[in-house]
Amino acid sequence: MSASKPRCATWILSAMIILAIVVVSFLVAAWILVPLFRTSQENSAPQTHTNLEERRDTILRSLKELEFDHSTGKIEDAEYAAQRADFTSQATRIFDQLEAPVAPQNLSSPSLALAEREIELEVLVMRARRKSDDWQCARCHRTMKNADRFCASCGAERIQEHVAAPA
Repeated sequence: MSASKPRCATWILSAMIILAIVVVSFLVAAWILVPLFRTSQENSAPQTHTNLEERRDTILRSLKELEFDHSTGKIEDAEYAAQRADFTSQATRIFDQLEAPVAPQNLSSPSLALAEREIELEVLVMRARRKSDDWQCARCHRTMKNADRFCASCGAERIQEHVAAPA
């Protein structure tokens, strides 16, 4: 009779270990699979102002890189035009979302609002271009590093721009 007690205790211990393994496996599987079955409404968090600004900055950087690639000949004109139109439309939508709460109510037509957004985009691109450490050759319009004194493409000397201090 004493031999049956250890077998029974071993069997119960084995069953508890198997049960614990099954429960842990089920929890791990649920943790992995639950995000796959969520609806898009649960996954889509509301766009905060900071997220929109980050997306805007990313698109503007991409637009600047696209213009650089086009100016160096890495991208053909047709592809450049298509990608530029895509980036411009994305930036316009983001600008609309960023300015939605404070948008002026006196705009008479959507085309006027779109034109203003495109102008704002161009201004931001020009400002980003001006802030960069690169300079553009006056003769061949190639982009050179700030440390370069001469253009590597045509050999023209860098023209220093002196801005007079306001009196």
